[in-house]
Amino acid sequence: MRIETNQYDIARLMDRPQAVQIIREAEERIARETGSTVTLIAYCETGGPRKPPAAPTE
Repeated sequence: MRIETNQYDIARLMDRPQAVQIIREAEERIARETGSTVTLIAYCETGGPRKPPAAPTE
């Protein structure tokens, strides 16, 4: 899989063990629910260009 964007970077979580643990637990729960291995990837916004928000629909 290839994702190209300048809007997000991989989140740096080496010094955030609780955040990493939350992600691992979520992966395990989703894997049990779906029966498939799941990998979650944490991204953080870079402040790059954004698309304007979609117009609300009624």
